[in-house]
Amino acid sequence: MLIANQRMAVINECFGRHEAALKFYEKAIKYHPLNTAFISGYIRLNIKMGNIDEARMILNRCENIFKKAEDSDQYNSLAKQLKPERKLEFFYKYLESLGIFDYKEGERMTSGSKITPLLTNSFLGWFETQGWENKTLLELGSGSSTLYFAKVISWETNKSWFTSLSDILPANVEYKLIDGISHTFELFDIDSCDVILLDCAENRAIIAKEISERSFNGIVFFDNSEWYRNGVTFLTKSGFREIPFFGLKPVEDWVSCTSVLYKDTSAKDILASGWKTLPEFAKYMPGNSWDIA
Repeated sequence: MLIANQRMAVINECFGRHEAALKFYEKAIKYHPLNTAFISGYIRLNIKMGNIDEARMILNRCENIFKKAEDSDQYNSLAKQLKPERKLEFFYKYLESLGIFDYKEGERMTSGSKITPLLTNSFLGWFETQGWENKTLLELGSGSSTLYFAKVISWETNKSWFTSLSDILPANVEYKLIDGISHTFELFDIDSCDVILLDCAENRAIIAKEISERSFNGIVFFDNSEWYRNGVTFLTKSGFREIPFFGLKPVEDWVSCTSVLYKDTSAKDILASGWKTLPEFAKYMPGNSWDIA
């Protein structure tokens, strides 16, 4: 059984079936927890899969096993691979996932034609944990969050951008080319929407003032809120609370902020702890023994 598990781990690893290989290594180590060859194979596979933090924890936990087996060569070889410099690989992979290296100014499309919201990564990390599938979004400045809501009303003043997005937006988007957002907004029933995304190339203070004066009780996503503090102040003075999400966006080489503004009556809609999903690269730990009481 011992040799069989180790052999199956190696075979699966050779064929790229890494998850299956991990399970066979775990079985082999379970039957022979002091076997440094099995432990080394398990750690190296985790490194290959990019599980650097996991590999580092296993090596630290097994340091005494290597010492007792007088297998310092194996230990030193693994320790060298897991030096802090390895973290740079993760940071690069994380930035790559945000589109930092792939996007050019004015682009919002991935190679797979998936619309990527040009909002901060910290905001999107929170945003995806919450449930928006039954909400209606009014998007002032188009193309950012159309994939998450039951219905999206999106207004755009840039004709070329409107044309480039018209053919690829999903059916839940009511997409309109308009002359000016401020005037159209004045005539629109904002209470028919649950969320307003303020991301337009117009005077946002005027629109924020309109939202506050009309006693909107929904949620406001205010992009680049660090540039529009007067606009944010109109909202906070009318009862909104602000949560700022500073972070990174594709195409930008500085830290930006996307703020969530809400009233106490809508807090339950943005603070659900039953997360829908976790951001990519988040380390979920179900069954954590330190989380059981």
